Amino acid sequence: MQNLLQFGVRDAKRPPISQLKAALGNLDRVKRVVKVLGMVNAVESFGEQPKVINGFSDLMVEVFGEAIAILAGDALLTLAFQTLAFVPVEPQRRLNILATIAQAAGTDRGMIGGQVADLEAEKKTPDVGTLEYIHRSKTAALIRASIVAGGIAGGATNEDVERLKCFGENIGWAFQVVDDILDVEESSAVLGKTAGKDQAQQKATYPALYGILQSRDIAADLAAKALSELDYYGERASRLRELAQFLVARRS
Repeated sequence: MQNLLQFGVRDAKRPPISQLKAALGNLDRVKRVVKVLGMVNAVESFGEQPKVINGFSDLMVEVFGEAIAILAGDALLTLAFQTLAFVPVEPQRRLNILATIAQAAGTDRGMIGGQVADLEAEKKTPDVGTLEYIHRSKTAALIRASIVAGGIAGGATNEDVERLKCFGENIGWAFQVVDDILDVEESSAVLGKTAGKDQAQQKATYPALYGILQSRDIAADLAAKALSELDYYGERASRLRELAQFLVARRS
């Protein structure tokens, strides 16, 4: 089981989640919260289609089998909340962090709800409402929760939390739109996962509904909205700005 958890945590260290540690500072309690989101993010990947690069699949189900993969996902999700229970912050802040991450991982505008909507939308003509719901959930919800939970752990006020929530909402959404674009434009070798799978599975994506050029404009507009939330903080938010720019400009 230890090997299985290491396998999942290795997946959890991939961008964008790992980038948030640098963006939010080096406080031990903030890093601990962000590691938790890495665990939750890894659980999502256990049910994905195989990522086959140069003939090798690194998907948990392909390596260990479906039953063990499900159990490893259960273990990581449980470990995530066990870790949160011991975050060294005031009790109310700890409770707020738990609620933030539970919602982001759950069925209401969270990772699971987004994944279900994504699966149900396959092979159907995408509509704007469904497309937005999917892309504001899934990994976008975890990015938003990372930003908000890290802020709460670092001592953010209620006003700060609202600004961080808006920042995280928009930059997470932009991340998902860029992910759609890269699936069309980049190769499997560059992406580190199978390219072209969205079209092959007839997924509801921004390029499918709007085309590549308009999708780029949408991602840029969302990033601009996210960055505007940081104006209040001046240079103190420089790392978060760098994070936003990385998430939109990335090629993998």
